[in-house]
Order: sequence, then C-alpha cells, then structure tokens
Amino acid sequence: MFKLNSAQDTALRDKFKRLPLDTQTEVSVKNSWIEDARDVARQIAVNNGEVTIEDVLDEFALPDEMDPRIVGGVLRHPDFVRTGNRSLMAKDRRYKTVGVFSLRRRVVNPITNWD
Repeated sequence: MFKLNSAQDTALRDKFKRLPLDTQTEVSVKNSWIEDARDVARQIAVNNGEVTIEDVLDEFALPDEMDPRIVGGVLRHPDFVRTGNRSLMAKDRRYKTVGVFSLRRRVVNPITNWD
C-alpha cells in the first residue's frame, strides 16, 4: 500500500481506464470451455451413469493457457447432482478425492388431459 494525493489518485485511475484490456475475450473462451466440458460430462454420465471431473479431463483436456481452477465450475450446474466421492491417484503419485456426479433426474408431468 502506498499513499497518493487526490491528483495522483485521479491520474492513476484515468490511466487504468485507458488501458487497452480485452477481458471479454478471456471470459468468453473460459465460458466456452466450461460449456463444452459440461456437454462432455453429460455424455459420460449418460453412458456410464456417473461422471467425475477426471473423466471429463481425460476426454476434453484443459488448454495449457487456462487456469486449472476453472474445472471446479464444470459440474457445479443444476444438471448434475453429487452422489459420492472417489479417491484417485494423481499424476504426482498422491491420492486425491474427487466428487462423483450423476445427471439430475427431471420430473416431468406429462399432460394427459387435453380438455
């Protein structure tokens, strides 16, 4: 932390506002990857009855330039319900616990009375 007088603070804020940052592209790429990963997760859950984030990453790898923390948002969606945990050996030979998810069953009441 450092102290600025009001003129310096205003000048600094103006310079920050003029910076040519394109944050929209990064956000849209991240959201696009998460949506595509959710599609992969849905397909795995349909085929296997359950899915973990490791299953998704085996099928649809995270690009190197993306922050690995975003994988936590893939299965955090109303389509998935957590059904348990599974211990897996990570690449560094340590064990880690991951969540096991299945597709949420949507209750649909069919219309049977058309009158």
